[in-house]
Amino acid sequence: MTIIVNQFGSTYTIQWIINECRKGLSDTLRGRYSDDDLLKILIECLLRIRLYRPDIFVGSFLTPPSTLTVDDYIPFPEEIVPAVIDYVSARADSANDEAALRARAPMFYQLFTQDTKG
Repeated sequence: MTIIVNQFGSTYTIQWIINECRKGLSDTLRGRYSDDDLLKILIECLLRIRLYRPDIFVGSFLTPPSTLTVDDYIPFPEEIVPAVIDYVSARADSANDEAALRARAPMFYQLFTQDTKG
């Protein structure tokens, strides 16, 4: 069996991160959010992290984040995976009217902010 890793030594794929987000969103059956919608939020997250912490991405984006697919390996260090999961979960949850009324979306976003500050 061949194990493929990214330049950071990670074997995580974008699909794995999306699946982890689904657990927090109570969407493991994929009825509320499409992979494409969650991928768009994940790309937005990477752009925000790159704005706040460009040091994390030095040499990691040989192609623009907008070209990522769910089959790609993560183009960033594993250490920020929890922050990415929190951000994607927060943005997806806040788009859901019912969920936006709860405290869960702000909590995810607060975790993202804490995890990405240098």
